[in-house]
Amino acid sequence: MRRPVHEVMAWPLWVTRVYAEFLGREPLPEERIELGLAQLTANYVAVHRAPGSPAPRPADFLLARDAWRDAGDGYTETDLAIMRQLLK
Repeated sequence: MRRPVHEVMAWPLWVTRVYAEFLGREPLPEERIELGLAQLTANYVAVHRAPGSPAPRPADFLLARDAWRDAGDGYTETDLAIMRQLLK
């Protein structure tokens, strides 16, 4: 929105709720640009690909999403093995 924080804090609550609902449905401008570039790249690669090779998907050209994803309970099998060795 590129508005100063003090200005946003002065908005009525209904305005912030409308913005929150809109932003919950629409990707941010930076994400839309990235999605558009991924689509253009996929189209370009599809036109110039070798005959018989599969067409790329736009998702193949997106940056990693949620690269630091939680491992469920927080510990991987490697972490648990190290902790078992330390507790011996």
